[in-house]
Amino acid sequence: MAAELNERKAAARQARGILRRQLRKGLKKLDGSQDANDEDIHDARKRIKQARATLRLLREALSGSDYRREDRTLQAAAHPLSLARDAKVLVEAFDQLLADHRKARQLSGARGFRRALVQQRTSARASVLGDDVRRACRGLRRARASAKDWSLGKKGWMRLARGATRLYAQGRECLDAVRREATVEALHCWRKQAKYLYLQLELLAPVCVPEVGRLARGLRALSDELGDDHDLAVLRESVAARTDHFADAATATALATVIERSRTNLQQRALLRGARLYRLEPERFTALLERRPRSAPRTR
Repeated sequence: MAAELNERKAAARQARGILRRQLRKGLKKLDGSQDANDEDIHDARKRIKQARATLRLLREALSGSDYRREDRTLQAAAHPLSLARDAKVLVEAFDQLLADHRKARQLSGARGFRRALVQQRTSARASVLGDDVRRACRGLRRARASAKDWSLGKKGWMRLARGATRLYAQGRECLDAVRREATVEALHCWRKQAKYLYLQLELLAPVCVPEVGRLARGLRALSDELGDDHDLAVLRESVAARTDHFADAATATALATVIERSRTNLQQRALLRGARLYRLEPERFTALLERRPRSAPRTR
C-alpha cells in the first residue's frame, strides 16, 4: 500500500484522507470502463479493498451510521468487480494446478472443462464493462463525498489502534472456528479478517515498532494462502457443477482429488502460520501498537 500514516497528530483525519485517495485511484481505473482491461478491474478492486480496510481502521472514530452507510456503499461498488475477478481466477487456479501437479497435467479429458472456464471469464468481463461499472463508479464518488463530511475532530492514534485491535480479535475468533471445523465459509471469513488487518498494519507500521511491519508481512502471506485455498474451493465447486464438460467421470474425480490435496496442504500451512501471528491476547496487541520507535514522539 503506497499511502501510509507519517505524521503524529489528527490521525483519524489522515486516515480519512488516505481512504479518499484510495477511492480516487479506484475511480481512475474504472472511468472510461469500455477501455478497461483485466488489470484495471483488478486494481480497482484492490483500491476498494484497501479503502474498506481503512474504513475499519476508522470504525472507533466514526458514528455507527456513518460507518454502516460507507461500508454498504463500498460493498455494493465492489460486488460486480468481484464476479469478474472470481471468473478470472478460476482459469488461473486450474492452470496453476497443471503447472504444480504432474497428475493434473495428465488429465487430457479436462480440456473441455477449461474451455468452459474461459468462456465464463469472457462473459463475466463483458458484463462488468457496462452498467455495473457505471454503478460502481457512482458508488465510489458517493463514498468519497460522504467521507469528506465526517465529523472527526482531533481524534487520534488510539481510535485507530482500537479499530485494528477489533480486527485482530475477530481474526483470533475466526482461527478458533477453523480449528473446530475448516469449512469453506470459516476459512473465507478468516481470510477476510487477515487481509483487512494486514492492509491496516501496512498503514500503521511506519510510526510503530518494527514488530508491526513484520506482523503485517506475515498476515499478508497468510491472506495469500487462504486466498489460494478459497480459489481452489470455488474451482472444486465448479468441477462438481460441470461434470458434463469432462471426457468422463473418472477425469472429474481425479481433478477433484488433486484439488482437495492441494487445499489440505494450504490449510495446514495457514494454521501453523496463524498460530504464530495470532498468539498475542488483544490487550497485548493494542500495547504493541502503542509502542513507538525510540526516535519517534508519542502520538495523540
